[in-house]
Amino acid sequence: MKTSLVSADNDIKFYDESDINNPEFDSTISNHFLYDELINAAYVNFNYNWPKFSIQSGLRVEQTVADGIQLINGQSFDRNYTNLFPSVFLNYNFSDQYAMGINMSRRLDRPSYQQLNPFKFFLDPSTYREGNPYLNPQFTWSFEWNHTFMQRFTASFGYAHTTDNITQVIAPVEGEERVTVQTDKNLDVADYYSLSAGIPFTVGKWFNSNNSISCYLGNYIGSYAETELNDGNVVLDLRTDNTFILGNDWSAEVNFSYHTREQYAFMNLDPMWGLGAGLQKQLFKKRGTLKVSFTDIFWTSLPSAFIKYTNYQESFDVYRDTRLASVSYTHRFGDSQVAPSRRRAGGAEEEKQRAAAGVQG
Repeated sequence: MKTSLVSADNDIKFYDESDINNPEFDSTISNHFLYDELINAAYVNFNYNWPKFSIQSGLRVEQTVADGIQLINGQSFDRNYTNLFPSVFLNYNFSDQYAMGINMSRRLDRPSYQQLNPFKFFLDPSTYREGNPYLNPQFTWSFEWNHTFMQRFTASFGYAHTTDNITQVIAPVEGEERVTVQTDKNLDVADYYSLSAGIPFTVGKWFNSNNSISCYLGNYIGSYAETELNDGNVVLDLRTDNTFILGNDWSAEVNFSYHTREQYAFMNLDPMWGLGAGLQKQLFKKRGTLKVSFTDIFWTSLPSAFIKYTNYQESFDVYRDTRLASVSYTHRFGDSQVAPSRRRAGGAEEEKQRAAAGVQG
């Protein structure tokens, strides 16, 4: 059983200090958001292993009671809901060369605390970010049929059906000219079909390659800004990570990724690709490692998209510092046979991640 209680008080005050002796409180950009959340959960799990067959199943019941208020404008909300989350994982080893598994589960994804906070954060003079206090959690039924060949190669077929899908949207602000708001909204349904494969291989002792390919279709149904949505497309995602052993304790690595055009809800995202490389040398009887690495060498892993609503359309390009060069040195002290310390995870990891998402967002 688990009970978690979160109480957040986000109080940011802005003052206009044009008159330094009489600073004036600015309520238009100040933020005082109170949020309390209580989650009660009970779990039961069963697992058993036979010589070739294994099963793991579980059931979780969860109650959520939450309320929040933005004191600056008095906007508030409250939630109280209880749900069941079953799961079943089946695996059968036909031989040493082939194993098959079937998984089914239902899960809940709650919005982060910032996604619920109706505070306006201005990104530039014509765009601001605003939380949605009426955002509901999303619920997903997922099914996966996976295969493992020669204990190395993998292939999987998946399907996920999500209701109240939490989706980021960018749309015009009603009553404002050339001003847009970036926020999150619950779409009615999102269906996700996927086919993926992992293909690792080696050549002698000098080359190791890990490759993954994923082909998926995401279809979104919902409405926003007077626009009905029922759209999606087939997307191809490729990644390869390669390591070369050069001798004399030198090694190099090259990685490449490519993502085709994707229809993400109302956004039509352009293709993206990126190339990275690195070179490292082991020193002092392999206790030290000096590494030089480069990410997104050609500065091509940058999002750009086109958005179209019934009465509005917009295109945007995002420029970030994705092209980086770094130099690092790592040295290992003490007995190399001692096992590394483990990171201990507590029962509040999910809450910490949601809080971190709000801070980083």
